[in-house]
Amino acid sequence: MNTENGQNSNPKQNKIFGFISLIVVLLILVWSATQVVKLFPSAISSLASLADTVYNYNANKDLKIMTDSSTIKSGETLVVWWNKEVKTGSFTFSYTCADGVAIDLKTKDKDFTSLACNQPHDLGLIDHIELKIDSTKSPFVEAEFNIAYIRKNETTPDTNVSKTVSITNSNIVKIDEEKENIPEEIKKPIATSTKPTIPKPSTPEIIYTYEIPVSNPNGFTDLLLSNLLIGTKNNAGVFVKTNSITKNKEGAVQFVVHNIGTRTSETWTFSAKLPGDVDFTSNTQSPLKPNERATITLSFPAIKDTDLQKN
Repeated sequence: MNTENGQNSNPKQNKIFGFISLIVVLLILVWSATQVVKLFPSAISSLASLADTVYNYNANKDLKIMTDSSTIKSGETLVVWWNKEVKTGSFTFSYTCADGVAIDLKTKDKDFTSLACNQPHDLGLIDHIELKIDSTKSPFVEAEFNIAYIRKNETTPDTNVSKTVSITNSNIVKIDEEKENIPEEIKKPIATSTKPTIPKPSTPEIIYTYEIPVSNPNGFTDLLLSNLLIGTKNNAGVFVKTNSITKNKEGAVQFVVHNIGTRTSETWTFSAKLPGDVDFTSNTQSPLKPNERATITLSFPAIKDTDLQKN
């Protein structure tokens, strides 16, 4: 009897255990669904924030171009970089055509390559490049280039950000086709008596004094005559200022030609009327850079017949 009662009770216990298990499974499913509902808004918010970052990227405001220098010599390398805030789309590089200017571009994956001006060149999603810039026709020129950002699936740039760098070439001297001003004739001292017979003066001694001038190719040239002095030379051949040119003693005149303009002059000459009505015309003189001066001394043999007073 006891055995039968034990066997008859097993199906009932199994039903109770199965019911309890079903309830537990349902509770777990309900809890899981609750957690998904809680996490879903956060996930949607993150995706929306990412989309907002991509599609609301304002390159005009956010894209900034930087360089390691604002002025380089022709043939040197310029490093260019910019802030990259996007994960899609691409950047392009282009530069404005300028006479005698050529640019080669290098990226992390490609060595220096010659580029055509006024043409966009795809860079992908990199954030820095190297440029080798050559200027062959001007001692100073400004090269303008720009970085453009193009959104994914678009064909036209969303924006262009430009940058300008100065290129110098000290091997080029700009010569304007216009005639430069020639110094006026040096005024001759007034003789107090008869004119002496004076041979032609010796070769002029020219002393150049230099600063560090920079020529502006679009500037102007203005040669100014100043500091006209009379005197003689001492035993060391150095000019000594005096108030008059005395007979029986070697005489000399000295003056300064100063380029007060902003552009290097062409070659130039000067002429002078020396004591004894001697006409003198110089050889061709070297061009003068802006703010450059040439100090010129003309010496002549002793005057035998008279004293000449300074004008």
